[in-house]
Amino acid sequence: MRAKTKVYRQSLLTGRGYFAGEGDGIVTVGLMPARRRVLCFDEQTMRCVRDVYSNAEDGTYRIDNLDETRTYMLVGYDNHGKFHPEAWSGMLPRKME
Repeated sequence: MRAKTKVYRQSLLTGRGYFAGEGDGIVTVGLMPARRRVLCFDEQTMRCVRDVYSNAEDGTYRIDNLDETRTYMLVGYDNHGKFHPEAWSGMLPRKME
């Protein structure tokens, strides 16, 4: 039996921080922009606090309402099952002005 992953939504964890997948940070498959799942984990608790999909046309994504004082791990996940996930840890979100 498999345990379910609980995803914590905006109502539980909020702030003025964000991650924006743009420029060199877009999601690509085979060097082309792609629609894939991007998960955001709070590194202190290892809870998945956000879960978004990148834009199919340009590979961009945005994860809003994060606590800008906490560090996160972003995981790019190929929901099509062809590639292994890629992760970036120790990430501090940008602060919305």
